[in-house]
Amino acid sequence: MTIVVHAPNVHQGGGRTLLLALLEGAADLRAIVDQRLQLPATVSEAVLLYRAPPTLVGRLRAELALAHHAKHGDVILCFGNLPPLRGVKGKVVLFLQNRYLFNPRSTSAFPWRVRLRLAVERCWLRARIGTVDKVVVQSSSMAREVRDQFRVEATVLPFFPAQPLNEEDRECSPPEFDYDFLYVASPDPHKNHRALIEAWVLLSQIECRPSLALTVDSASAPELTRWLKPLIQKNSLRIALLGRVSPQQIDVLYAKSRALIYPSEFESFGLPLLEAASLGMPILAGELDYVRDIVEPVQTFDPTSPISISRAVERYLDIGSSKTPVLTPAQFLDGLKTLAQP
Repeated sequence: MTIVVHAPNVHQGGGRTLLLALLEGAADLRAIVDQRLQLPATVSEAVLLYRAPPTLVGRLRAELALAHHAKHGDVILCFGNLPPLRGVKGKVVLFLQNRYLFNPRSTSAFPWRVRLRLAVERCWLRARIGTVDKVVVQSSSMAREVRDQFRVEATVLPFFPAQPLNEEDRECSPPEFDYDFLYVASPDPHKNHRALIEAWVLLSQIECRPSLALTVDSASAPELTRWLKPLIQKNSLRIALLGRVSPQQIDVLYAKSRALIYPSEFESFGLPLLEAASLGMPILAGELDYVRDIVEPVQTFDPTSPISISRAVERYLDIGSSKTPVLTPAQFLDGLKTLAQP
């Protein structure tokens, strides 16, 4: 049996990390991949059946290549969230990772080209999901959403590129931290950077300025950084804009960060959560199903509320926040009298 991985549209982010882990780990595997995917030396070019250019024609040719190479008895792993456009030989397994393909989640924050692509892919998925043999997801909350949206039962089959460290394998002496908090995320709207930054502004108003590292910069997120840089300057925020970093740099970044903060509004899996957990890092994250599916955060918050995020940071840093005093009825009436005085 040969596993044919069909991933003509995967080249960055968590999907890239998981795809490369698969390509490195199996000898009986062949793959159709995105032309933009950079393969490390640990992945043999011999596993590749076709490199698809990032164009409509390239994508259609990838579909033809899949139909040509797939044989009876093969397992076709559709790794890019979309089933084959035409029937193929073998058993087809659809690996769903992108929650934006599920209606009615809004795509209004994206540029029009991305909105158009997502609209086409939503139609593609809905029209062809009934042709696959199995649907695989990486969390129970994702499985519930697939069942609710498509009336299809999904198998929860998560995997992670590295095994979590045992307690005795972890660093015994405390490391030197460059950053108090790290957020590993692309600049997509659901990653919720703005609420996180607004929380940091609130913290600065009580003279609390923890350092924060973000994996975005002006090249990867021009609109976000144009909004952010004046806030950094005005409020003396300690925020480092690191941009996209390689997997090797990410490992170093985790080691140099005190805790992971993760305000993303939704994920199919949330790979950085598992990466941080495997290293024994404290995690602050939204009180959401996708988080609890895979990790136990030390603090949680409402990701839509900068105040909630800032208070979770205060709790983690053991900073007492001021509370609004609650009055007795007599004190309330006294207060009214005071307000009424000229």
